[in-house]
Amino acid sequence: MKNIYFLLFALITGVSSYAQIVPGGDMENWRLTSSGSASAVPIDAPNSWYGVDSLIIADGQTFGSFLGIPTSAWKKQIFKESTIVHGGSYSAKIMTRNDDTLGKFPGILSNSIIHVPVSLTGVGTITYSGGSAVSERVTSVSAYVQYLPGIDSGG
Repeated sequence: MKNIYFLLFALITGVSSYAQIVPGGDMENWRLTSSGSASAVPIDAPNSWYGVDSLIIADGQTFGSFLGIPTSAWKKQIFKESTIVHGGSYSAKIMTRNDDTLGKFPGILSNSIIHVPVSLTGVGTITYSGGSAVSERVTSVSAYVQYLPGIDSGG
């Protein structure tokens, strides 16, 4: 009986939803900046897309120094790629190959700005601004992903 209800729910959801266009959905135009004060790291990201590289590098250098973590341990995770593309000339490569965030933070690429207030007393409420408003039910999300075996398996 659960299978019948699930199928009915899936059909109703599929019929009542619409496709959503992501503004700035391409990866053709990039911006370059840097993060960190003690040891500045050049970082870049596609226009209209945001990652946590600047946050992790800047706060990692600041608070990691209290734990004895060298400032050079914090590296970027989003890379501009021109040889692995699905359409257009560029794509974004998210890679944590260098264990650059001490294995605790994943690489993130989002079309909204992530605000994480950090102080000596702790981390405040995480908020988001910008991005695409979702007013309909999301039935599918697609992305073009290339997996490179061996990098994470020691090969």
